[in-house]
Amino acid sequence: MRDPYLYSDVCVLENRLGIKDAKILEQAEVDITSMLLLGFDKTDSVCTFDFSGLLAVHRYIFGDIYEWAGIV
Repeated sequence: MRDPYLYSDVCVLENRLGIKDAKILEQAEVDITSMLLLGFDKTDSVCTFDFSGLLAVHRYIFGDIYEWAGIV
């Protein structure tokens, strides 16, 4: 069974940036998430550290890259 999070024509995660090259996507992830993590301590988007809080962290860090970030 094929991973539903991958593009159908390449083994790269579907992303909001439309990047289908794994190395370029990896660098975009590093660049974007690094900037977001620098300001993580100043955000109030995560109030609790339970399962829903973990999903909120995932959405905060990866939501600009992946539509499915923070979704079960």
